[in-house]
Amino acid sequence: MPDVFAYRRRLSAQCPTAVCCFLLLFLLQGMSSAQWSRAVALQAEQGGDTAYDIRPLAGVDEELFFLNALEEIYGDWPSDNQQVGQWIANTRPLVSRLRALISKHRLDRDLAQVYDECLNLLDAVSRYLTNLGVIEQRTQDQSGDAALEVILKAVMKGGEEKLNGQSDEDARNAGLWEGLSTLIEKGYAISRERQAAIDAQKQKLGKQITDTMDSVQTVAQRLTRERGWQLGESGFDGSSNARLADKVNHRPRDPFVLCDYATAELKNENSAQGAMRRSNWCLRAAQLVPAGNDYDDYRALFVGEAADLALLATNFESSSNYTGGPTASTPQALRLTRTYLSFDPADSSGFGHAELARALAFSGRYGEALAAARVAAKPYEHDPGFALRYAKLMSLTGSLSQAGEWLAYAYSLGYSEVNYVRSSPDFANFRRGQAERFSELTTPRLRQPEFIWGLIMDDVVLHNDSPFALTNVVSKVWVRKGQQTWNLDLKCKSIPAGGSCKLENVASIPGDSYDEIRATFDCDQVAH
Repeated sequence: MPDVFAYRRRLSAQCPTAVCCFLLLFLLQGMSSAQWSRAVALQAEQGGDTAYDIRPLAGVDEELFFLNALEEIYGDWPSDNQQVGQWIANTRPLVSRLRALISKHRLDRDLAQVYDECLNLLDAVSRYLTNLGVIEQRTQDQSGDAALEVILKAVMKGGEEKLNGQSDEDARNAGLWEGLSTLIEKGYAISRERQAAIDAQKQKLGKQITDTMDSVQTVAQRLTRERGWQLGESGFDGSSNARLADKVNHRPRDPFVLCDYATAELKNENSAQGAMRRSNWCLRAAQLVPAGNDYDDYRALFVGEAADLALLATNFESSSNYTGGPTASTPQALRLTRTYLSFDPADSSGFGHAELARALAFSGRYGEALAAARVAAKPYEHDPGFALRYAKLMSLTGSLSQAGEWLAYAYSLGYSEVNYVRSSPDFANFRRGQAERFSELTTPRLRQPEFIWGLIMDDVVLHNDSPFALTNVVSKVWVRKGQQTWNLDLKCKSIPAGGSCKLENVASIPGDSYDEIRATFDCDQVAH
């Protein structure tokens, strides 16, 4: 199954007004708090191991879906030019596959044309990026050749035409300066030539972009009239900067906009009910995908987002502990992960099994969760969150040595929430069964400050001997030399595991030595 779009898109959008929120809740959710609770209770009674039968809602339009998908593709264009090349390499196969489906399903010919133009535009941008490199390389080569040729000729000329009484060295120097002056002038010419070449390429590409956008806008307007779609429902109407809430209201059949809205500004979401509301919007998005196996990858995309949001709700309810489940949202999370895997049983990305492992763990089925996690271990081997969850499962299933290994591995990948590890009931078995190892993996250690003596001012180095990174480190150091003392407040934003932080010019202690030193420290990882 192709990776239609990167998971966990987090688009920046303004928060909708209270009126918009009310309309969205009414139109898209249709549930009061009590109804939502009853629905969750019903799901719990029915069990969460059965996949949903996702069927398109009435009114789903295949050609409208293709226009919505195309606008989503253009809207995902990277803002960072350094990422464009890789984005095109990932996006072109998706566009090509959609183009093939248009022919297979015998859809509107103009729809096929705008997808062809999209492919042509992607190729044109690739050529532009390639040509930029060629232009740059050619300019550098010319500049290097010119430097050698111009300077050598000028030096030789200076030697041949030295003035009466002028030494050979003076003549060569005069030639060198003349050569450098000529080279600078040539350099400006080369720069102008390079800029002219770039401008020509840019102008050509700009016209193609304009023509491509004009063409798809014309097709969208024609199909809107002929198919009786709501004005603006097909996109390409100049509303690219509109708020997501407004787009959702104007495009009730656009699954991409709906899912974007559901996953936007997640950092501000702090309730299980809010996360489940977002999950249900993504589930609805899956129902806005046309019928047929050809579109299962898109259904999987939206169901995957729905599953992730349901797990977020479960996480809120359980305080991020597997032993805190099952919760009200657990059956829905489990059912959505099963649904995702029904569309993508191969699960080459490992996403489905990683989500299934979490849902099973929250259900108290730790052995099954561990089996699912093993399937996802290879694709997720560099994910610190996955490593931490694996460590928890090892603790919960009694594999205590491996729990320590995976926790240490999570630290090596950048995980540093030691206070959570220290208090989580998921690590209770590990905490009791291997107390010394657990203490080693949860105790912050900062070595005695090291002084680097200077001529006038001395530097101090703080060494982190912990297996995890320390953040917001504050070390209070007291130093005595004879009758003189120094009180130092040393601060480091972060110190990597096994790493150090150097602070310059913090004291001036005579004689490059001290008689006594005492130090304490605090940081985010210290238990309070």
